[in-house]
Amino acid sequence: MQGDHVLNGPEAIIDMDSFDWSTGHRKYLTDPWQGLVLKRDMNAVLENLMVALKDELKFCFDTRFGTNTKEWTELDVYETMQIVIAQGSSRFTVGLPLCKLPNSRNIL
Repeated sequence: MQGDHVLNGPEAIIDMDSFDWSTGHRKYLTDPWQGLVLKRDMNAVLENLMVALKDELKFCFDTRFGTNTKEWTELDVYETMQIVIAQGSSRFTVGLPLCKLPNSRNIL
């Protein structure tokens, strides 16, 4: 077994991602300030975000999987879940109405 001075996970990631070069300083990865900011700022809005996510996921699942409980519909689950995840996460990055993807199965 090797010690941290030989095998250090965080140092390996910093080196592999060229973090010093791409961000200007390693402190942006090693300093815990991001977690504190998230804890402080995200907790204040988390309930509203979850309501929006629930709304978006309901729309995604109803649109992609359908709501017909009487007949089977064939679909590619992997492709469908890629769309659902993309649409759900885009609700927070671009918002309404841009997060609504077309109802086409050939968008990927």
